[in-house]
Amino acid sequence: MDLSERAMDFRGERHFWEAARAMFLRRLMRDYPVFPEGALLDFGCGDGYLLNGMMADFPKRSYTALDIALDDETAARMSHAGGARVVNRPEAVRESEFQVVTMFDVLEHLEDDEGTVNRLGQALPEGAMLFLSVPAFQCLFGEHDRELRHFRRYERRKLTDLLQRNGFQVLESGYFFAILPVVRLLLHLAGRRDGIGNGAVRPLWLNRLLEKWLRADAAICRWLARRGVILPGLSGYAVCVRRS
Repeated sequence: MDLSERAMDFRGERHFWEAARAMFLRRLMRDYPVFPEGALLDFGCGDGYLLNGMMADFPKRSYTALDIALDDETAARMSHAGGARVVNRPEAVRESEFQVVTMFDVLEHLEDDEGTVNRLGQALPEGAMLFLSVPAFQCLFGEHDRELRHFRRYERRKLTDLLQRNGFQVLESGYFFAILPVVRLLLHLAGRRDGIGNGAVRPLWLNRLLEKWLRADAAICRWLARRGVILPGLSGYAVCVRRS
């Protein structure tokens, strides 16, 4: 979850979008089980929800999480409670030490996305894996993006071109949540935002049903993408390896 969107007293079950997204991205990583005991950097960890899932999937990895939106106290508390090293200053990490890097919904927050990807391409060791997700389609950019301090949204080709010219080979890319661009466009035209910071929608059975629906949607999108059929979706993803 984006920390700027999180309710201060958040508790309980996650919003269906966040839960379905986490399961999709965890499955994506499980399908590339390289460096099972290597070091992973979670760039932009938020409140650690997805990080905790990754730690459960690959318990032998060592984990470092970075998010500049965390204050010192919160970073220290997350480090103590979760088993990962959590920091809030970029200078506290050396990218060359990591075999796996995740950047889930991070690039859109960076004014110089090119510079960040180029630095990773220069610093990561050959063969290191990079997993990304981004909000998709600039035509859907709206007030919610501005509230979350997004600079842009991404078309798949724009994302893959950015990665390839900065030292990465793209192994897989596509979109997921194909049903949601229509919903997002309607909300955008109506001037409404669609935040997730207060957790699950009510009643909870509806939240769980919608989560299952989105999980099926994401699985179908990826299955088709791997066969050359790219459905548009609200989010994009890419799996990359650092070239020599």
